[in-house]
Amino acid sequence: MPQPLIWSRRQRWVTLLTVAVQIPGWTAVAGAYLLAVPLFGVVSPITWATTWTAWLYVIGTPCLAAAALAITRHWALTALMAFIAVLACAGLRTVGTIESNPSDQFHRYRSDLAALAAAHHCEVAAETVQMPRQMRWLSIDGKAHPRHSFVDGDPHGGQCVLYLPVWQDWRAETAVGFGYFPKAPSPRTFIATAAGDMGAPAYELGDGWWWIE
Repeated sequence: MPQPLIWSRRQRWVTLLTVAVQIPGWTAVAGAYLLAVPLFGVVSPITWATTWTAWLYVIGTPCLAAAALAITRHWALTALMAFIAVLACAGLRTVGTIESNPSDQFHRYRSDLAALAAAHHCEVAAETVQMPRQMRWLSIDGKAHPRHSFVDGDPHGGQCVLYLPVWQDWRAETAVGFGYFPKAPSPRTFIATAAGDMGAPAYELGDGWWWIE
C-alpha cells in the first residue's frame, strides 16, 4: 500500500514547484510596470519587451506544466495549471498591453481614447482626470492632465488640451506624451509637458490626438 503515498508526495512536490515558479514571473510583471514604465516610458521598445517577456513567462509556464501533467495523466494538477494560466490571461486583459511606438499604442486603445476625449470638457476639468482601469498604462501616472496650449507665446491663441504623459525624466525637464486637441493645432503650438519643458505636436495620430514631444 505504499504506492498511493508515494504518488501523493510526488503530486504535492510537483504542485509546490509549479506554483513556486510563478512567483518570479509575477514579480517580473510587477517590476516591468512599476519600474520599466517610469524609467523608459509607456511607449518604449524596452518597456514593450520587458512587459511581454514577463507575461509570456507567467502564461507560458502553467500552459507547459499543464501539457506535461496531462501526458502523465495527473488530471487534478492539469486542471490547476490550466486555471493558473486562465488567471494569468485575465490579468493581462485587465492590465492591458503596451506597444513599442506611439502609433501602435494609439490604435490599440483608439476607442478608449475616443471615449476619454468625448467625456473631456476643459472648462470643467480644472484638475487631472483619473483614467479608467483599462487605460491605466496609457499614462505614467494613470491620469489625464488638462493643459492650455500657447501659440507663439500668446496664451489667448491656444486651446485646452488633454495631455497624457508617456515619459518624463527624473528632473521633469523633458517629457513626451499624447495630446488631444479639440481643434487642429496651429503652427508653433506649445503645451507644458513637464515642470521644465514645453512640447509641441509632432504628428497627428487620429481623432484629434497628436504625439507631443
